[in-house]
Amino acid sequence: EESNKILLEIKSFEVSFLNDEPLFFEVALYDIASKLRISENFYFNTNSKELLENCGLSSDLPDSNEHMAKRALFTINNRINLKSVYLVFKIRKILEGNLTDDRYSTAKGTLNKKFLVKKNKDEEIVKDICKRLSNYRQPLAYCAMPLFEDKNLISNKNSFYYNEGEEELKLDQLDQESTPKKENSEGGGEVSTENSNESVNSNKNTPSIIEKLNKYSRDYSVNTFVKVNDSKMLDEDLCTLIINEKNKKQKFISNLTLNITLTKIENESLLPIKINASLFPVECSQKSMNTKEKSNEEDSSINGEKSSEEETSYDKTNEEDKVNEKKDNEENINNITEVKEEKGGDSQNSQNQDKEETKNENYIGINQEPVLEIQEFLPEKYQLISTFSNFVNNIYVYPQLLNLNKSELKGRNIACKVMMFDGTLHSNQAEPLNTVYCKTTERKFTNYGLTSICYHRREAFFNDEIKFVIPNTADFSKLHLQFIFYHIPCKKALKKENENSDNIVGYAYLPLFNDGSTLIKDGVHELSVSTDLNKFDYINNPNDAKWADKQKKIFSVKIKTLTTVHPTDSKLGKYFINYDNYFNNKSKENSDKLIASYKEINDSPKSSLINYFPILINEYFDILCNEDAPKELKMEGFISMNSVIQSVMNENQKVDFKKFGNQVIAYVNKQYQLSLKWKLPIYIEILNIWNEVLKLNNESLHMVCSGFFFEIIIKSIVQSIEISNKEFGEMHYKKIINNKFYDILKEVIPNISVEVHKQFNNLSSSKDLNNNLAYFLMDCLSFTDKKLIFDLVIMTINF
Repeated sequence: EESNKILLEIKSFEVSFLNDEPLFFEVALYDIASKLRISENFYFNTNSKELLENCGLSSDLPDSNEHMAKRALFTINNRINLKSVYLVFKIRKILEGNLTDDRYSTAKGTLNKKFLVKKNKDEEIVKDICKRLSNYRQPLAYCAMPLFEDKNLISNKNSFYYNEGEEELKLDQLDQESTPKKENSEGGGEVSTENSNESVNSNKNTPSIIEKLNKYSRDYSVNTFVKVNDSKMLDEDLCTLIINEKNKKQKFISNLTLNITLTKIENESLLPIKINASLFPVECSQKSMNTKEKSNEEDSSINGEKSSEEETSYDKTNEEDKVNEKKDNEENINNITEVKEEKGGDSQNSQNQDKEETKNENYIGINQEPVLEIQEFLPEKYQLISTFSNFVNNIYVYPQLLNLNKSELKGRNIACKVMMFDGTLHSNQAEPLNTVYCKTTERKFTNYGLTSICYHRREAFFNDEIKFVIPNTADFSKLHLQFIFYHIPCKKALKKENENSDNIVGYAYLPLFNDGSTLIKDGVHELSVSTDLNKFDYINNPNDAKWADKQKKIFSVKIKTLTTVHPTDSKLGKYFINYDNYFNNKSKENSDKLIASYKEINDSPKSSLINYFPILINEYFDILCNEDAPKELKMEGFISMNSVIQSVMNENQKVDFKKFGNQVIAYVNKQYQLSLKWKLPIYIEILNIWNEVLKLNNESLHMVCSGFFFEIIIKSIVQSIEISNKEFGEMHYKKIINNKFYDILKEVIPNISVEVHKQFNNLSSSKDLNNNLAYFLMDCLSFTDKKLIFDLVIMTINF
């Protein structure tokens, strides 16, 4: 069952304060039942250039500029209870300080003398804070709206503030040919429903109810924004507020209205421009809807290397023209994104296309804006990413709390600046890496992220997301995050002449790799705060730091990793290091270390084994087909990979993982390919090492995943024949297949037949092995000596 795809489109923003001021929006999905964030943030801009200029601000602020997307595609997995999924909007403003209750309660139309004085005063305040504190934000308000009524329907409630008697959307309403907009006075907003596919298929029969349930849009006017009074707004606290909101009296900001459209997407080809959080930033040129054009790739430098994080693609309705995205993992690191264009139908002539374009003019017009695909977050055991077909290498940082109560450190109005360093010195000084995602569709990178400010509290809570890309190459033993805490004076009187407004309170740092090989695990990390980390090389000399409060851990930060490159499991991380070391230097010491890693690799979390399954198998095949690899290493690797295959297959049978498909079958059918660097025929080497394992007296090692290895042998032979035919023309199979294959076949098949009878007490295993052997021999009839195969069949039967 596929995940739910919800398209969010920002239409407009209406505000009627006495004085307009810049506001900054973000939105994310939350599962209020588990009190977890289930998506990354989507940032969008509602400030006009005129407003920013009137306030003395640049029109190209990092969180308010014309390059920010207005459309986002959210993914919600069906394992989550959809009725507990909420779309949460947050509003921040430029740092001002204490916000009085009447600051945002007076409408713009009030003209009496009292309010005129207030208007002038507020106008001065806005211009002053924009001039002095334009780089800093503070929370203003939030609003949460339920997204689903059931797995097919987007909720028709535009927030959780609705009356119990509010009528639900009826199915028969969707069966009407046209659905006018309705005023939903009880919900506090305007809600409309329409079939998003009707304009495209107006010449066809009226869609069925099921089709209308699957493809439609609704307009919402979101206007129930709750003023943030308590600065403690961590994810858990926010979800608790949403759950208990009906029983509490909250202060609303009634003069804000955000107009949006939500569409449940069943066919992603309806979205002509998609921007994925993948690898390469792409700068798109102007396109016509009938012409295929490739986009120009934009180089983005991260730590002096061409690294990037974005893929832009155009989907076509014609299934035959879709690009196969499954590529080798190494190729994904140098992945080049492709742009494809949606067309009305390749089989139609140009006249019909012109007619179709005219008919769909309005529909196409609203789809010109790019759609930013928002990363879905799942619990660790469900967060499966195909390391074979995807490349993602991100880390999300959520500063949570700096507790200065009873601390020797002094400060209020605390801001937290987050940067990434790798120990590289420039002019004898460390410089932060350009690894922080900007909030635009261009996905450029900057070198720091800054949190909003918890006003006038020594117990400073944060609720900001800072997204980093992990560099492709770096000294991972020194790669770390640095946190700098500032006290920001809000009142103009507190700032003396020639005084720097950024008063540093302290520093903290978090190494990103354990032992220089394993990425830190997801979760909350508690850190001590120092007062002088900027004065020396604290990575190499951590004991020289001066720590506050006797090195008590007063700062906490939450980390969320999403990478197909760096495992968070220590055993897998150690294995990859030992594997690289062995191929760099095939010494006995490195071989022994790799053997030790193979012995413990199956103890890794099963979700990690599933994620890295193709890589583990490919790397073992590299060893198996290497002339210099010792026999002991090949045997230990075979035993280990057999255990990994069994673990992955067992996980695939569980209900929670069935929706992901079978990774073992997918690898054999779609991912496995012969490698040019293999010096030995793999179909012979598998049989050789299998035979050696069968000769061991340890019967617990004889439970081999025969179906997997038989399929790899057959596919290897077929691919070898295809390659030879392409290079040398049509040849007889006897001239292509190595004669050693027949020799080892005569030796190993009888030993496997013995195993069939040895496992007779386990009828299921015996039957599987016997069936797999029978199918393997039958497949061999297509390209081997038939007399030899029939002799082996007779010998197996008569055994």
